[in-house]
Amino acid sequence: MENALTKLFAHAKRYQCPKGQILVSPDQEPRGVILIHQGYVKTYDIDLRGENQLVAISAPGEIIPLFWAIDEEPGQLFYQAMTELEFSLIRRAEFRRALDQDVELLKIIVKYLLRSSKFSQQRIQNLEYKTAQERIAFRLLFLSTYFGLRQAGAVRIVLPITYQDIADSTNMTRDTANRVMRQLTKDGIIKRSDHRIDIVAPEKLQDIIGTETTLNN
Repeated sequence: MENALTKLFAHAKRYQCPKGQILVSPDQEPRGVILIHQGYVKTYDIDLRGENQLVAISAPGEIIPLFWAIDEEPGQLFYQAMTELEFSLIRRAEFRRALDQDVELLKIIVKYLLRSSKFSQQRIQNLEYKTAQERIAFRLLFLSTYFGLRQAGAVRIVLPITYQDIADSTNMTRDTANRVMRQLTKDGIIKRSDHRIDIVAPEKLQDIIGTETTLNN
């Protein structure tokens, strides 16, 4: 469905890029404001230990880098294609002029800002859990809220997320994340299928963390 955002980018040139390509990095001014048409983009920073810290994931219909698009300050984050990507790009000045003039567009951007804030808030909440199993259970339930497709009591996370991404978003090593994911698979709680994660028994993930999450709302 066409909305104020897609109308703004309707005549912009479309580009493709391969999985793994860095679209925006801290040491370069972004080429413009990007609207994602197909594929997913992960946003991350690098901590003092040189390890990636996953900050957010953007899906089709969203724009990046969002805060740079509406603020003067450049971001200190990397934006990397998680899959093959198709996107459009316009100049920031054009985007900001439209934002000043179009109330519908402003409402869409506020919605994205709230989503981004919630993503960050729940990332912090995720780190409050003490055990690796609790952190990963929370993360999987969280991802199923944003990228989940319900199928006969199970939930498929359509996002092609890797175990390394899980580790980066829960502040643990890949070995630890792999061990927990293998155990969850052995217990029949999740399974890996077509490069996606299926949550076979979401209620058991809920039992691990012992509290309500947005999956139930």
